[in-house]
Amino acid sequence: MPIRRRVGKQRRRAWNDEHRHALETGNRYFGIFGDERGPWDMEAAADAWAEMGDEILERWARDRPCLRPWGWWTIVRGMEQPGGASRQRRYLHAAGLLSPAEMALIESDPSLLELKPYGHDWK
Repeated sequence: MPIRRRVGKQRRRAWNDEHRHALETGNRYFGIFGDERGPWDMEAAADAWAEMGDEILERWARDRPCLRPWGWWTIVRGMEQPGGASRQRRYLHAAGLLSPAEMALIESDPSLLELKPYGHDWK
């Protein structure tokens, strides 16, 4: 799903840590991008990702190599985030979406690609 950009409207630039957290995790308990009971405001989320996505990915890759945040899966890839770290790593590896540094990590520890039961693989 391509990132939609608003044409003719001033883009919001007051993104904060709650917006960043929502894009990283998909949690809306701060009421960001819509409340927990309703649909996401995907236009606003895409606008926020367009401005903060590179920074989020850079930090995410440093802290959680071979994984991607919710916003990347949902906004950039247009799909649901696979459940479990091992499923994410396997998908990213098979699709050729890992960075050279992440590939080196996988090569040094191939067990990172072994499927583990959901809930037991978030290392």
